[in-house]
Amino acid sequence: MQSAPPSESASGGQLGIVDALIGAVCFVVCLGICFTFALHLRSRSRLVDARKLESARRSQRIRQTVRHAEQSRLTAIGLRKAIGRYVASIESRPSVPWATVVTELSRLRPSGAWAERLSGNGPRFKVTLRTAAPDLAPVYVEQLRESPYIEFVSLAGGDARSRQVTGRTMGE
Repeated sequence: MQSAPPSESASGGQLGIVDALIGAVCFVVCLGICFTFALHLRSRSRLVDARKLESARRSQRIRQTVRHAEQSRLTAIGLRKAIGRYVASIESRPSVPWATVVTELSRLRPSGAWAERLSGNGPRFKVTLRTAAPDLAPVYVEQLRESPYIEFVSLAGGDARSRQVTGRTMGE
């Protein structure tokens, strides 16, 4: 019996250069497909990472906005409470009768000052004051500020002898 040459396979075929080339081509094709797929996966991974980073930034901005809105809401609540307390304190004070206001305006008027016109609207009043000397109007305003019936008073412009005094009485 003759023995088979070493280049023959057990099934009877020969492995030659053609088979090696076919194997090498298949290997290169598989590598090319795997490499292309790996590059595709890498680019998709980078895209997902970029979206994840943008999402994290957007989430952080939203959290900051929510914190700011909550702080603004708490500030508004505090202001509403403070306004409510202020309004309640003003409303709890009794109104000063106009007869008392007019008496106080007349009583505190220094010598050499005359009220030319007096008008009122609710707790607000205006007095057109004529004075013999320019320094009498500021003296009158300071005396009104010390009155227990006057909450606020200011001196508006005018000429040296005629000035506008505006104010607000205590209470409503």
